[in-house]
Amino acid sequence: MGYRIVFLLILFACSFHGIAAVTVGEHAPIQLYSVIACDEMTKDTRAEKVTIQYFIPEKRSGTAVIICPGGAYYTLCDSYEGYQVAHWLNQLGITAILLRYRVGGNLNVAPLDDALNTIKYIRQNADLYEIDPDKIGIMGFSAGGHLASVAATHGKNDTAVNFHILIYPVISLLDQWTHKNSQKNFLGSLLNEENKKQYSSELQVSKDTSMAFVAHSVTDRTVSVENSRMYVDALKKYNIPVSYLELARGGHGFGAGRSPEWKLWQEACKKWLLENKLCIE
Repeated sequence: MGYRIVFLLILFACSFHGIAAVTVGEHAPIQLYSVIACDEMTKDTRAEKVTIQYFIPEKRSGTAVIICPGGAYYTLCDSYEGYQVAHWLNQLGITAILLRYRVGGNLNVAPLDDALNTIKYIRQNADLYEIDPDKIGIMGFSAGGHLASVAATHGKNDTAVNFHILIYPVISLLDQWTHKNSQKNFLGSLLNEENKKQYSSELQVSKDTSMAFVAHSVTDRTVSVENSRMYVDALKKYNIPVSYLELARGGHGFGAGRSPEWKLWQEACKKWLLENKLCIE
């Protein structure tokens, strides 16, 4: 109930003072399924914990990025893969939206519903936050990278993203390449060969997939770099613009946001965002 009240207060304030009344900085989380018409909470009580949190920059480029932290679909590493990234995006004039999607065992692909519903909600409410509905992206780390890539390859119309950013992502759910815990938690009781392929993003790229920035380390022993290599190859096959940064070291997590490699991907990503007119200096 508290999340609904926060959202209504924001909406009420903006109705009188215009879009400029939206507060700069970190907003309170909004319970996603309390502000959209959906029966997710009746199907899975974990949906009650799904929240989106806006981080509003002082100077806005019109771009918005939905952030999906990693955690093997079992937990959410929303510190350096969430808050820290949100504040970095704000420095670039990008509105960041931290998505705390469903996690735990036997998810039966529910996080994909959370991501697609978030994209649709952000687009439908774009004017409220000075967001350009044609400049909405999604980014993810590790298992969150899988979620971002699945959303990018499965979203259509209002649930489609205009670009996506993947950092040391799980891409494939095929046994040879996947991160087994992520595979098991995401698919749950739907774990079978058909669904492994359906939610392996390297197999789901099409001509309609959005442009991407991808970064991975060859020393990653948790999620094989082949995940990113296969995905980049699939994008290139369909002539989808992609920038790929392959690092010689860094492991998985790039030092939890404290290593030189963490700075390297951010520098490369900023350059890509600038080239595509998605951020400001």
